Amino acid sequence: PESELEGSWEALSFGLILDGASYSLVSNDLVVDQGSYEAIEDATLRFVSDSRSANCVQGDVGTYRFSVDASQLTLEPIDDDCSSRGLGVSGSNLSSVPPIPIPPSALDVVRPWGSTSGAGRYESTVFSPAFEITVPQGWRSLAPELVGNLSMSGPPTALHFHVHPLSRANAGTTVEEVVALFTSHPSLIVTEPQPAEIGGASGLSFSYTSPEPNDLIQRPGEGALNVPPDRMFSAWVVDVDGTAVIVVSHHPPSTSDEKLSEVERIVNSIVWKDLE
Repeated sequence: PESELEGSWEALSFGLILDGASYSLVSNDLVVDQGSYEAIEDATLRFVSDSRSANCVQGDVGTYRFSVDASQLTLEPIDDDCSSRGLGVSGSNLSSVPPIPIPPSALDVVRPWGSTSGAGRYESTVFSPAFEITVPQGWRSLAPELVGNLSMSGPPTALHFHVHPLSRANAGTTVEEVVALFTSHPSLIVTEPQPAEIGGASGLSFSYTSPEPNDLIQRPGEGALNVPPDRMFSAWVVDVDGTAVIVVSHHPPSTSDEKLSEVERIVNSIVWKDLE
């Protein structure tokens, strides 16, 4: 019966609150997934995420075999539309604990970049100049955040943040100088740069393709950005309080308009802390 499931349960790194027909999955003192649940046939729990889920998409369904033994709840996964939910506790025992007050949603707080997991608002903690950004479901960080480099991926697209192209001794320091490195590069086909703004920082934007390898965008310690030659790039170069910052997205030609619009929304969500 569902009555024996009601209450607060804890595993090593997750908490699960079952209240009436609602559930909240808690990690790091934040609700990362929530929605409705019900016990169905064959000792199975069915979870359905709602619009306030950070780690899953509204309507994602997860089914788990469950058993309750005294003060222990065991969940074994059967199927789950949300691969990042996992309930974090699959196959292990959750212990019954005193009632846990439902904490804030991960969607309502700003989290450090290093914890990028699920939709929400994040802030850079190493990259300079610092910024906040809103990330939709399906995006994650690609590599450790560095002072001059930060990358994220939402397949089939990716976004990279850089302070200067870095790979050349004569790399520019102004927006115009940095853009000139792209427009004059023999391996690139570049559109006419247009005025642009990101988070109150003005600059220029353009698109380009790179049929041949180029060394303009580097990951420190990893060499040039290695992407297939058919990739299409969009770039924004903006002046953030005297620092030229490059934001580059790249995607295959078959990328949907919906996904490209998602990238635009992410870029437009940026707020530079030095300009607040």
